[in-house]
Amino acid sequence: MPPKKSEFAISASDPDAKPRLPDYAGAVSNLAVLEEAAAGLGNVGFVPELDQVIRSTPLLFTRAGQVKPSLSLEALRLAQGVNNVMVKLAGGSGEVALREQQRDVVAVKVGQSVVHTDWDSSIWVYYTKRAPGRTIPAWKIFEKGFDRALVEGTICFVGTSATGLKDLRATPLNPAAPGVEVHANVAEQILTESYLERPDWAQGVEIVWMLALGLLLLFLLERAGAMYSAPVAIGAVAATVGLSWYEFTAMQRLFDPLFPSLGLLTVYATWSAVTFVRTEGDKRRITATFGRYLSPKVVEKLAHNPEGVQLGGETREMTFHFCDIRGFTTISEKFDPHGLTVFINNFLTPMTEIILQHDGTIDKYMGDCIMAFWNAPLDVPDHARRACEAALKMHERLAELNAAWQEEAKAKGITLPKIEIGTGLNTGPCVVGNMGSTLRVDYTVLGDDVNLASRLEGQSKTYGAKVVIGPVTRERAPDFAAIELDLIKVKGKTKPVNIYSLLGSPSSPGTPPSSPSRPSTRSSSPPTAPRSSTRPRSS
Repeated sequence: MPPKKSEFAISASDPDAKPRLPDYAGAVSNLAVLEEAAAGLGNVGFVPELDQVIRSTPLLFTRAGQVKPSLSLEALRLAQGVNNVMVKLAGGSGEVALREQQRDVVAVKVGQSVVHTDWDSSIWVYYTKRAPGRTIPAWKIFEKGFDRALVEGTICFVGTSATGLKDLRATPLNPAAPGVEVHANVAEQILTESYLERPDWAQGVEIVWMLALGLLLLFLLERAGAMYSAPVAIGAVAATVGLSWYEFTAMQRLFDPLFPSLGLLTVYATWSAVTFVRTEGDKRRITATFGRYLSPKVVEKLAHNPEGVQLGGETREMTFHFCDIRGFTTISEKFDPHGLTVFINNFLTPMTEIILQHDGTIDKYMGDCIMAFWNAPLDVPDHARRACEAALKMHERLAELNAAWQEEAKAKGITLPKIEIGTGLNTGPCVVGNMGSTLRVDYTVLGDDVNLASRLEGQSKTYGAKVVIGPVTRERAPDFAAIELDLIKVKGKTKPVNIYSLLGSPSSPGTPPSSPSRPSTRSSSPPTAPRSSTRPRSS
């Protein structure tokens, strides 16, 4: 146990109160001859922070219930020629106790110097940069002709700087500073009264600052997104660091810029992560919803731009497509159930691929019938033209399929009639969206022009045409080869409409030219009793 060289007087409301000081379980004494000759004894140890950097240090310690001074405090006591060190605790001499137990240190007085401390007698060390002349190599003192004026009337701290002696400490300014320099800086700031202050309300200000900027950042993130809010987040962190630096250099007050900055970055990163997860969920839902109807290219576009589709129902102009196999009942008698399933799948698959390749959407399959539409859920500006091109390609593909099927039937020794399809196209406004019941919904279309497309598909057999299109479809695709068929009133309609047979696309060689100026005899002079559809179909 080191001998006692100084006395401590404790000012507190409770005479038995003991200060809240760092307590050492043991102590290493000096050589007995040095301790006996020394006028005072001070602790040279430190209490570094978690990162082992010494930013603050206590002025007082305890060992076996006895209060011991630090080396810097003991040096100041001896330099001023006093014996006692006053320790003021909370609750004493008008000081307000902020804790239940009035043992927090408020100030330490040594001679004429009064040092306001933290609750455990710690003070923030105000480090200064190393300057020539402030340190003297030990060998110079023993050199002949040494100028004693360099050390007379000063407080000198003797220490080592050699790495092997293991007295190098990490400070905010130097990762390997001699430990004695910490004591010298503490003594210097007490003598010059240049203290760093960490106000009691500093932590509250930091929390309020972080909350205010965090709420502002959340407000901007919700409205502008992560990309446009990033400059605001960076600016808020820069402002936090800048204000903290100003308080340090101009006011000598310590505010932690790391805590609010990490809080802001956490808000930004958390919101970005949540948005990413939510966006990925939206992509998965869109892929699951539209993957059955749309081409992979369109589904990918929707997944990257979910705002491009309005779920729940919207009105827009679209082109509708109906097609089915003529005489399907007779054809189905040629197959057993398994063979019929294979045949239908072999028919629907290539037809569906053509529709999807032309940016169409499959609505549903009704036995041998395909219902599709264009211009939803994504905009297809030339939807009528795309539908016409798809219909013509489907008939071209069917001719190839017929040749292959006939070869297969011939090899099996069976007779298979030639497969023919009829197609109806119509363009007009409708309601499109997710519709159905609380148990099941489908992405589909509703409207009078949808029904007309179904009726036109039925009229393809009556007029012996492969593709029958309505008047608006003809108007939207004027450069396609087509011929007017008739002016008819289909079932469910009160007004007659002109219908056309689609013959070929503008790029198809050998197709007859479009003749919109050559109306048929019926359409140029409407009959008094318009013809009704002989093959109505409900959609």
